[in-house]
Parts: sequence; C-alpha cells; structure tokens
Amino acid sequence: MIRIILSQALLCAGLIACATKPTPYQSTGFANPEGYSEEMQAPRVYRVSFTGIGFSTAEMVEKLLHRRCAEITVREGYDWFTYYAKGRNDYVRTHQKTVPSMYGTIHLHKGEVGEDGFLANAILAEPLPEGVQEKK
Repeated sequence: MIRIILSQALLCAGLIACATKPTPYQSTGFANPEGYSEEMQAPRVYRVSFTGIGFSTAEMVEKLLHRRCAEITVREGYDWFTYYAKGRNDYVRTHQKTVPSMYGTIHLHKGEVGEDGFLANAILAEPLPEGVQEKK
C-alpha cells in the first residue's frame, strides 16, 4: 500500500514539474529554439520574433516580443518604437504541440511618443511575466 501511495506521489510530482516549466527569455540558437531573435533590415528597422514553449500563452509571447523590441530600442539609443507589421506564426512541433510564436518589424524613434508608439523604458520597467525565466 505504501509503495502505491509513494509511486502515485512521485508521478504527481513529475507531472507538476513538467507542467510548470518556465518560458525561457533568451536568444534563440541551435540548442535552444525558444526565445527571441532579431535581424536589422535597415537603419532603425528591425525584424524581431519570439517563440515560446508548449506551455507559453499567446499573451505571454506578445509581452516578451514587446520587451525584446524595447531592449533593442534602448540599446540603439532610441526612445520608442512602432510596428510596421506584426503577426502570429503558431506552428506544430514534435509531439503535436502548437507553440505560440509572434514577430514584428519595428521602426525606432527618438523624442515624444507618437500615436501608435510604444515607449521602451515603460515596457522595461514592468517585471517579466509570471512563469518566465531570464537566461543570459
């Protein structure tokens, strides 16, 4: 009886550990397909994307995309950004999991924020969403 209870407890602990895997906030690469990527397309114009994991929500991925765009904006010496284009690109991966992925082409600006603009420092002042682990 004790064996059954212990085995069930271990199984539950394993399932909980799998279900709570954090979304990594990191640069993508060969060993880590989840995270952000960026490509400069012209002066002050970047294409940025963020790919979550199976447990990531679309809302979380969008917030992390905004965050990466804000980081690029500040790094390049600008104050705010606008999207030229923005979209979702969910796709199926191994084990038939749909993974949320978003992308945007942004234009960097200085000065007062325009009508459709996002102020970089305001975005960076917000904490990372719950369930996100920053990796450097």
